[in-house]
Amino acid sequence: MKVKAGLIGLGGLGYEQAKNLATAVPGVELAAICDQDESKLRAVKAELGVEKAYTDYAAMCADNELDAIVIVSPSALHTAHIQTALQSGKHVFC
Repeated sequence: MKVKAGLIGLGGLGYEQAKNLATAVPGVELAAICDQDESKLRAVKAELGVEKAYTDYAAMCADNELDAIVIVSPSALHTAHIQTALQSGKHVFC
């Protein structure tokens, strides 16, 4: 069984984490990504073969197909992102 993960934040570090999750972490499927930059979302989705892309992190956290949320957003946003992911019943990596 693979853990289906969603990732919030596609800045420099977030993009690297997305690549790692998509290609180098056994047992994990990068199933969704989230960022406010729609052009970046489209590009990364196509490059890494990610199934879903969101501009709204709460909508991604509400996705019942995801098991975990990886948070790589700016530090000032972590508390809100963690709280939303936990309230959605997800495992959280930050």
